[in-house]
Amino acid sequence: MTPSREHDEAVGAEPDAAAEIAQLRAELNAPSEREVKAQRLRELEARAAAKREATGKAKAMERQKGIRRAHGALVDQLEQDERRFIAGIHKVNELQHTFNTRYTDAIAAIEREDAALAHRFGLAPSDLAPVEAPARREAVIQATAQLYALALVERSSVPPAAEADENGLRQRRTYTDHHGGGAQRFPVAHRESARVSRRAGKRCGGERGPGAVAVGPADE
Repeated sequence: MTPSREHDEAVGAEPDAAAEIAQLRAELNAPSEREVKAQRLRELEARAAAKREATGKAKAMERQKGIRRAHGALVDQLEQDERRFIAGIHKVNELQHTFNTRYTDAIAAIEREDAALAHRFGLAPSDLAPVEAPARREAVIQATAQLYALALVERSSVPPAAEADENGLRQRRTYTDHHGGGAQRFPVAHRESARVSRRAGKRCGGERGPGAVAVGPADE
């Protein structure tokens, strides 16, 4: 049986149709220009973020070197402060002893001697100026009050470290101010995140665009 022209045309057309189908599928599956640009943008942003992170880390490491040097120098100065402070306390004790004994021993001794001479030989006691005891002198009282008011610190004061969740709705302590450790970061609740996304969408126009993605399940 001789094939008809229609059959020949149909059979001959099959390879062309298959190629066209494959081409159309490839075109439909190919990313759009917007998707290509979005992918490129993500790559560039990720690369820039990685570069910023590496630069920041390098600067932080360099700063830590300076911190270690400065810390060592400050600790050495603190040790010197301790020695000077203790020496100062010893000096105050020496001055206190000198101050007291000059009054109780030297001045009182010559006053008693003058009184004894006057009594023994029938003389009038010398007109000696009255002397106020060290602990009764107003200037000494004020200076001693300042000395007793001194207080040495027992620990350094560090403000509590805190962080906010990604929506800025809550804060909590991270405890990174304790031994350099920290708690895990906030897990943002799906429902709360969804509410924030919807509120943001309403402020920006009230409707989600075709490229929007739901963050979490809707409120019940």
